[in-house]
Amino acid sequence: MTRTAILLLTLALWPAAAAAQDVDASAPPPDAPPDAPPGTGSEVAAEVEAPPSAPPTEAERLGREHYERGQLLFREESFAAALNEYRRAYELLEGHPRRPVMLFNMGLCHERLYRYDLAMATYRRYLEEAGEEAEGRADVEASVRALEGLLGRVRITTTPQARVEVWSAERQLGEGPGEVLLPAGDHVLFIRAAGYETVQLAVSVAARETVERTVELGRVFDGLDPVAFGITAAVAAATVAVAVGLGIHALSLRDAALAQPVTVAEDLAPIGDAALAADVVMGSGLAIAAVAIVLAVLTDWDGQDQVGAVASPGGGALLWRRAF
Repeated sequence: MTRTAILLLTLALWPAAAAAQDVDASAPPPDAPPDAPPGTGSEVAAEVEAPPSAPPTEAERLGREHYERGQLLFREESFAAALNEYRRAYELLEGHPRRPVMLFNMGLCHERLYRYDLAMATYRRYLEEAGEEAEGRADVEASVRALEGLLGRVRITTTPQARVEVWSAERQLGEGPGEVLLPAGDHVLFIRAAGYETVQLAVSVAARETVERTVELGRVFDGLDPVAFGITAAVAAATVAVAVGLGIHALSLRDAALAQPVTVAEDLAPIGDAALAADVVMGSGLAIAAVAIVLAVLTDWDGQDQVGAVASPGGGALLWRRAF
């Protein structure tokens, strides 16, 4: 943020008694991180004062508690933790006229964490929600312009074309095909898409530069449709049933032949043929049943088999967990 003095947004939320508990607005701000944008060393999160008003609601009381913890954490330079506290305060203060100040504070935290794309987006939300009368509008708009100048763009397309998510090692940066904003420097991105392997992409980008990358996606196996198993199992069952029927027929022919006073070779031939047919059909049925068992293992029964990759600082790993 480009400011030459501490920016205080004097806001109305709680009674004056509660305001007395605020962290002293004159306390020195934390040192800026190395290579922070110009002016960040003189910033603190926006303070909140409370003029006389009706007693606070339970949501306002809880919101103030989160806000105060956020202020303390911000001054201790625990920016990620402060961000969570401001975010929770923002949620609790829905409908309150001074709610946008939490967005301003969240933007400061993102900026201190070098998440310049999120800082810029959050400052813009602050300006939008606070309206034309937003305190510090000129300074915040200048900060947005400064942050935009620190970012480069990576335009990502895929082959085959698919909707993808673009991740860093810690968070989702955006979606594609499309552009994502990155601070100038070297980055490792992870391109994820349903049904495809995760692709690790190394990219270097300069401030205000647009880099284009085309990512080739490879399919992953996500399980067979249960219909394939159902059809195969039904055919196996029908085949075995036919084999059993042929076997029963062969036995009946044998019994009939044995009941005759005199048995000749011609009477035994049909028995042998029926028995052979029963054996052949039974073998086929068992083979089809074996195929059905394999299909049962490979079938996606609930449609929720976990196929995909987990991005980590060291790379992406393809995971496949069967669900039964």
